[in-house]
Amino acid sequence: YLINMNLNSFSKNGYIIIKKAVSKKNIISLQNLVLKSLLKKNSKKNKYNEFCKYILQNNNSEYLISNKISNALEKVDLLEKVFHEKKIMKLFINILGKDLSHVVGNHFVLNTPDKKTSKENYLFKDWHQEIWSGASISTLQFWTPIFQKNGKLGQIEFIKNSHKWGHIPHQNRKPINLPKNFKKINKNIDIGDVVIFSST
Repeated sequence: YLINMNLNSFSKNGYIIIKKAVSKKNIISLQNLVLKSLLKKNSKKNKYNEFCKYILQNNNSEYLISNKISNALEKVDLLEKVFHEKKIMKLFINILGKDLSHVVGNHFVLNTPDKKTSKENYLFKDWHQEIWSGASISTLQFWTPIFQKNGKLGQIEFIKNSHKWGHIPHQNRKPINLPKNFKKINKNIDIGDVVIFSST
């Protein structure tokens, strides 16, 4: 029944939210790894504030910041531990089957706290599909916040039923034509929650 429920929900909505999917231990390990890769030391202060402080002081180096984090993650098996969390692995198997494959290719998106619009922050994207960046239609996208302030600003949004539209024409990674009336979906995602969604 769980398999059918997951498949039906994913097919209907184009995404699934798994609440409390990543253990507190792995979240803390991720936060510590990120901060150590940036600050070169462990931080015992408020991790969110320390992260934001560093980003604000180095806000012209978003690529370099993401690169430092990616390089640090490649040296440990932390992402493997996250992907093998029981709820996450069960969902992957339910949707993709047991012959799973994993491609190393991680992206860290910085939604910097001092920039609030897409014009000011490159990483607040226009509406887009992941297939525009080379993802396969059989690829599952995995999204989870590592640091997050209460209020959950800067989260991911979806357009309802857009995964059923197929490939959307675009230019310079911006949609050329979208329906005039569409409904946005903005779910409140907490630390430890995971969103898995279609590349369309």
